[in-house]
Amino acid sequence: MNTYSSHGPDIVKHMIVGFGLRVTGCYPYPDDSSTKSSSKTVLLTSSDLNGIQIVVSSGSRNHVNRDKEVASEKYPHFEADQYPFNILTLHVHCTLNKPSLSSYNPICLADNIDRFFRVHFNRQGLAVLAFQVGPGCLSNIVKRYSSFHPQLIVQRYMNGPILYENEATVFEVFAYYKGDKDTSYADEGTVLHFLEPVGVALKRKECKLPGIVSVPAKFHPVYHSAYFDHSVSKVFSRTRFLTTLEETLYFTSKVDFNSGVVATGEAQIESTVTGNTLTALTLEMDLALKDQSQIYLAINNTLTNVGHVDEFLKGNGQGVQHIASRVKDIVAFVQQANNRRDIFGEFHSDVEEMILISSKCARSIIDICTAKGILHFAVYLDVSQEEVRLILDTYIPEMQSKEYRENESHILHTIMISRYVNLFYLLRDHLSEDTYLAIVRNQILVDVQGDDLLFQIFTSNILQQSCGEEAPFHKFIQRVCLECTASGGCLKQVRPGCEVTKAMLEASNAKTCGDQLQHDFFQHKVNMFTQQLNESNPIQTEISDAMMKEGIA
Repeated sequence: MNTYSSHGPDIVKHMIVGFGLRVTGCYPYPDDSSTKSSSKTVLLTSSDLNGIQIVVSSGSRNHVNRDKEVASEKYPHFEADQYPFNILTLHVHCTLNKPSLSSYNPICLADNIDRFFRVHFNRQGLAVLAFQVGPGCLSNIVKRYSSFHPQLIVQRYMNGPILYENEATVFEVFAYYKGDKDTSYADEGTVLHFLEPVGVALKRKECKLPGIVSVPAKFHPVYHSAYFDHSVSKVFSRTRFLTTLEETLYFTSKVDFNSGVVATGEAQIESTVTGNTLTALTLEMDLALKDQSQIYLAINNTLTNVGHVDEFLKGNGQGVQHIASRVKDIVAFVQQANNRRDIFGEFHSDVEEMILISSKCARSIIDICTAKGILHFAVYLDVSQEEVRLILDTYIPEMQSKEYRENESHILHTIMISRYVNLFYLLRDHLSEDTYLAIVRNQILVDVQGDDLLFQIFTSNILQQSCGEEAPFHKFIQRVCLECTASGGCLKQVRPGCEVTKAMLEASNAKTCGDQLQHDFFQHKVNMFTQQLNESNPIQTEISDAMMKEGIA
């Protein structure tokens, strides 16, 4: 087995093997000798056509009569220069309704690869955020960009949108300015791509990038679909980008994290999450997972000349640092990815329950577990309590036998808990043993906020050319409440931070059972808790501002 390296990988192979995506489209089609293109492009998708879709494009050094090829290129978004690198470019396809976004479908495409490499110091990256817009909405976007930010419009679209063979009408602008709010020049490194389906494309469930030809694909029978959640941009002027999005797409700020977050040493950043105004709420948990109506774009800038944001801007220029996709069951998702990859101290739950044993007895237990292959720095995750009991009962020395027998149950409990001791310190008995082990086995990050959990997993840098470079990566998340199972299987009280999710589930169950009265009651709870959370945001922002001032002081 070859040693894994985060730089120079085959990005398409990694997404097929790691994420379970499949190639479902390409350009040009391999058997189409009539189509000349300066790049090669493949479309990677989930089995769910509303799930994440990614287009990977690459150029070639071996162009023959390249000028002639480009001149005959029917689709300018496939143009490339003599670069042999893959370039992953995320497009978030959304439906724009005045004055907000309502429907949302992720896809990706490559646009002017040569320009992207030139602006981003010859480094690979995420080049495009795209939005699918609703019928008749594109004209309003064009009007607002022409009125407020004409300098951001991509040259070929200066005269307006382009219709591609009755498939879709396309309009493109550059995302950022080069500097602060007084700088009038566009940064040509990242593009916003707006696509309005027309003709037969309106009847299709999915909306494809014009020119992409469908190819058959077979997905694994046990498949975990991923859905776009948010993207994070690193920019020089956060306020300028926020203003641009507000003036053109009606986006408004949702959350400010401008508290001078300490990353490394003196590093401080400012961060704002912006997006559309959510027009509808769903009570169905599965629909909430798949729903793409809420757009979140996180925007970061740095206050200091150190830290990861500063390093990204210096090494890559302004751009999308990472994209996050949500999944229904992150433990199963990561476990499946790790399965594919395989194919190709003492703890007590409460102080009063602490059992102290002698150092000689403890040393004997450690030595036995090590000698019998169930311990190597830490207890192996897959060992059972019965296996540990049998080994210790058989090999415990006579001198420690009495002490061991008296404390056997507590010793065995401590050994088993040690497999996920750090998590257990935080969450105690709120999660089952199987869940704890799966989280540790797959190295999933758990962010704890009261009784709310955010499961996260980050990939290595997926488009890194040289070791040590800043480069984009993927993130997958699962937003959950605690499992809250007490002894005997009864449910524990759920804290207020989880009440919205709990009320939505109860309302959904009432609707299924045909109990309209209960449904209306829990719907009222959903609305009430949502309003409370919305009203708390200004307070959180004020606290955040105070923390920033404290940090500066």
